[in-house]
Amino acid sequence: NRPLLPLPWDDDELDVVVSLAGLHHLEDKRELFTEIARVLKPGARFILSDVAEGSATARFLDGFVGDHNSTGHDGRYLGERTFEELQAAGWHIASSQQQDFTWNFMDREEMGDFAYHLFDICKSTPHGAADAIERELGIVHLPDGRIGMNWSLLTIACVKPELHSTTR
Repeated sequence: NRPLLPLPWDDDELDVVVSLAGLHHLEDKRELFTEIARVLKPGARFILSDVAEGSATARFLDGFVGDHNSTGHDGRYLGERTFEELQAAGWHIASSQQQDFTWNFMDREEMGDFAYHLFDICKSTPHGAADAIERELGIVHLPDGRIGMNWSLLTIACVKPELHSTTR
């Protein structure tokens, strides 16, 4: 296994970094936020989208998923501390928005099977996963007959400040 840090790029090399639903597994994000700032060009963007503290998604992951998969689940979700850590690493926060959406499936059976495999639900069944999703996250019946599993992520858009030179 290769360590995550340091990132394998030179200073000011990248135009954008996107992190989607993975950082909640990282206890201390400060070093990563600083390292991402190092590899991004001035004016470049860092887009972070992950589960928010206290959300139904967080409760589902740490509750049902944690109780029924092979490794447990104890997420370190996005919240006020995240904003403080980003600002301490030098980021300008351009926007943040809680985004609610659905994962769409042909039927309840397909939804349960998907969650069963995605989250390694080895201590329950696909039917049990579908029951937990309906109970804890909720589902919506779509106009075309499919169903949607409710999900939510907090998306934070950050900008690396431009370098300002002073002339005398």
